[in-house]
Amino acid sequence: MGKRFEDYVAMLIDGFLPEITIIREKPYAPKKGINYRSSDLALLSGGAVPLLIECKAKRASHASKFAESAAEAEGLADLAHGIFQIWRHVAHRRLAYVDGDLEFSPALKGVLLTLDTWADMSSTLQAEIFRLAHDIRQMKGAEITNEDLIPDGFVLIQDFEGLLATATPSSLITAVELWLHHPEYKGWSLWSVHEKNPGRAPIDERPLFDRFPKPSGMRWLTPEAAGMVAQERQGSSS
Repeated sequence: MGKRFEDYVAMLIDGFLPEITIIREKPYAPKKGINYRSSDLALLSGGAVPLLIECKAKRASHASKFAESAAEAEGLADLAHGIFQIWRHVAHRRLAYVDGDLEFSPALKGVLLTLDTWADMSSTLQAEIFRLAHDIRQMKGAEITNEDLIPDGFVLIQDFEGLLATATPSSLITAVELWLHHPEYKGWSLWSVHEKNPGRAPIDERPLFDRFPKPSGMRWLTPEAAGMVAQERQGSSS
């Protein structure tokens, strides 16, 4: 599930913002027997990497969504580990363990893309996730310095899909910068920030199904064809 989510996000970005080069997660070993993996996606634009993305497909349980306190919400450690992975990637690049051939932007940011509505608008849950991320850093990331703790934010995948429809590489990067730093946008979603400062007007009002780039070999797939396939499957199962 997690790998397919990463593939989907990479396909989205490549389809809507082909000017951006997507660098996928890769394993590396600074020492024999010590193995790590880089961030799920690093976005390369204008000769530098301005954005690191971790994709989290884990669903939030009913108890997590309606917990009375952040400490009672289950599954936050998984999101905290995603933040920690971004920080560790930055530290390991600084130490020349990985991506030594890439230039990381001085204004580098991190985004945790989620498949479910975990913490995109809850300051209480976000604070708990960052607290847990710092705990993980204390236990597993002695090499991570304060300069490696780049700003990170949480984005629901549906919001990211909507944002890309009117984005350019520069508008996406600018929106992330405003979202994570400008006090006017404290508590906003990234999608809302970008809506106020879009890169281009909507140029295609067709449903996402029609605009989404289809893999080679599947150009035949249209809404009508998809409906026929669904009907055939329903008929064969009855």
